[in-house]
Amino acid sequence: MKYTDDHGNVCVHLVERPDIISKFFQDSNIIDKDNQSRQFDLALEKTWLTQDPYFRLSSTLIGMIVVNTWKLADWHKILNPPNAREDTRITIQRFSGVLCYQFVTNTSAFVSFSLLQRKLLSEISLPAVSSTSTPDISSVTQDTLQQNKENVPVIVRTIKDNYGLLHHQVPYPVTVGKNGKRSTLIRECKLCKEKGLKKHLVGHYCLTCGEMFAYCCPSKYNTERDCFKDHVAAIKRTSGRSRG
Repeated sequence: MKYTDDHGNVCVHLVERPDIISKFFQDSNIIDKDNQSRQFDLALEKTWLTQDPYFRLSSTLIGMIVVNTWKLADWHKILNPPNAREDTRITIQRFSGVLCYQFVTNTSAFVSFSLLQRKLLSEISLPAVSSTSTPDISSVTQDTLQQNKENVPVIVRTIKDNYGLLHHQVPYPVTVGKNGKRSTLIRECKLCKEKGLKKHLVGHYCLTCGEMFAYCCPSKYNTERDCFKDHVAAIKRTSGRSRG
């Protein structure tokens, strides 16, 4: 192990197990590397200058989340191929730009998911308790969300209309009958009905427009109709100017 003394001279110190020491120093600075990526590469605190301490803490937390997400995506080989060169790897700045773009363009999906979570929480029926005890609301919430996990919308695909609004194709929720049997809701395709075509029962709808907007989508049972795509394409952009 080489180091410099107080006078700048290079000194050598022999260690009994150099391989162990080498492996230790390879991984002992992981936290320092994360801090360097957040403070010097992403540098939100230097970009968002503020005198508000709470905004400063928020900037730090956002930077930590972005860096950890960037590291995890790279670890799971989502961003870069296994043998990518160092100069071709996606940087934290580029990753944060892509992440921000996804947040901005998928706002409608996040809002819909948030509204669904609020609906689930509002439908929780707390058990009767005495005045001397306090119900564990967190456990009730977790149990209820676990029981209703089938009803959390899973986006199958997303298409942008002429206004730039995203329309998300999602399956209908799972319902439980009186006999305890689970079944998925189905509705008649709205577009096929408007065209006077044969009645088609489908299990997907447009999350952006609402549950009444059920449309056919390609599947192994349907290789001809894509009513969901036609529904989005039919939304024409119109001018706000009055015509004289």
